[in-house]
Amino acid sequence: LLETILLTAEIGELKANPDGPARGITLEAHLDKGRGPMATILVQRGTLRVGDAVVSGVVHGKVRALLDNGRRTLERYVRYYTALRQDERARFERDVAVFIDDAEITGINATVTDEVRVLIASSAVMLVFGRPGWEYTDLPEILVYPAAFDEDYRCATRHEFVGRLVPRNAIVLSRPALIRSFRQEAPYHVGLHEFAHLLDLEDDRFDGVPRGLDLATRRRWQGLVESELARARRGDSVLDDYARTNEVELFAVAVEWFFKAPRRLRARHRELYDSLAEYLGQEPAGSR
Repeated sequence: LLETILLTAEIGELKANPDGPARGITLEAHLDKGRGPMATILVQRGTLRVGDAVVSGVVHGKVRALLDNGRRTLERYVRYYTALRQDERARFERDVAVFIDDAEITGINATVTDEVRVLIASSAVMLVFGRPGWEYTDLPEILVYPAAFDEDYRCATRHEFVGRLVPRNAIVLSRPALIRSFRQEAPYHVGLHEFAHLLDLEDDRFDGVPRGLDLATRRRWQGLVESELARARRGDSVLDDYARTNEVELFAVAVEWFFKAPRRLRARHRELYDSLAEYLGQEPAGSR
């Protein structure tokens, strides 16, 4: 039916006014075990967005996610998603929808589109996808800026920051940097970087060691991060120069490489790669 509608609209050059609240027809609805109430809606006028209130007959609710629109964004930008099996894709979509529903995402002099929401959620979900049931606790507000910003969180005339995590306050992201992170192949990803800091944050402090570890594993991680930092500072590391800053930034940069250039990370930093693979429950470099 959908393919027929799209073909008819294209051939007949049929158009509708996208402005104003959405009006349309509910084609079908059902209760999904994982996602909750689901509906297929044909929008005839206006634009339907995540967060909009909807009424159909005597039933009402709020749009938690637009899966068709979200799926197009995932297929276009998120290579991690396209590499998943079909059943894993369904779980990834569900986790993205839940994150969007739970998170408070605010634009600071910037429009936060559904596409941007999906990319932010994908960054968060990618990190913990290998740990089903794990949830971000005390998730701070996510602020989206239209460009890079300075230490006072003013849009900068020169490149300074494209992302920052302020404990118990906010995650701040530059919208262009976020989109660029998904478009380019280089081991750079501001979304993964900032959510990696959130994994590192425990008892309101960062130390470059992921949270939730037993004492013996924590000590092993501390030694590993210190060793990798020394290696980066003497120029014997594939990690980019920002990893030299301190243990905290080294961990976040390593997470970027783990997802964006896993085979290169494994080849040069096997213990670091294996430790991340064990903690995150994922093996992006493939079979050993």
